[in-house]
Amino acid sequence: MRSMMPKPTVAVVAALFILAVAGGTAAGEPGSAAESQSAGDDRLEQLKQEVLADIDDRRGFIQRMVDSQFSFAELGFQ
Repeated sequence: MRSMMPKPTVAVVAALFILAVAGGTAAGEPGSAAESQSAGDDRLEQLKQEVLADIDDRRGFIQRMVDSQFSFAELGFQ
């Protein structure tokens, strides 16, 4: 049997989603937002440092890969 209810449009679904998200953030405790922001900043800085260290560790490997690729390309032009 087919439902007699009309299907919701994309605009209606989007509006309901925005209201749900806005209501969820407004219901949070005001003190916990500042604490989680500070913890998030510390975690973000730690992740940035890990990424920079990983990039520095791979510097030699990447240089060897580039040199290898261009040395094969030079053989093709000779």
